[in-house]
Amino acid sequence: MQTYKELLKEGEKLNDTNFCSVVALSTLADISFKRAKRKLEKAGARTHGTGADIMGFLKVLKNQGKTVNAIPVADSMTANQATKRFKTGKYFVVFNGSICHCAALVDGKYNDWIDQSVRGKAPRYKIAIIFRITENNV
Repeated sequence: MQTYKELLKEGEKLNDTNFCSVVALSTLADISFKRAKRKLEKAGARTHGTGADIMGFLKVLKNQGKTVNAIPVADSMTANQATKRFKTGKYFVVFNGSICHCAALVDGKYNDWIDQSVRGKAPRYKIAIIFRITENNV
């Protein structure tokens, strides 16, 4: 799995922006940034420089051989609380409100700019929904 900083460099090389969904797909499907970007664009889930359609994102993830299961969360769950609750496994997290963001949570750590190791402080963004990601037939 590439780190967030490595994926960020790839996005910047391609002069892309708003690519949180590309980073998440790359992380969860264990594919390169370019390949994740192409797959989302080909599926019509994202265009260059824009965010992704979540349903389209999930369809691409399923096409990568992943099983996607929604996990109910309390309306008040924050990104930091999720890191403590979901310490093992892979998750796709969609945030509420003005942040308009999504991220991959792997073994209790976000592979994204919101992670405490990148930001220097615990993320307090509210979560809208979490999806557990597993390999098919697991």
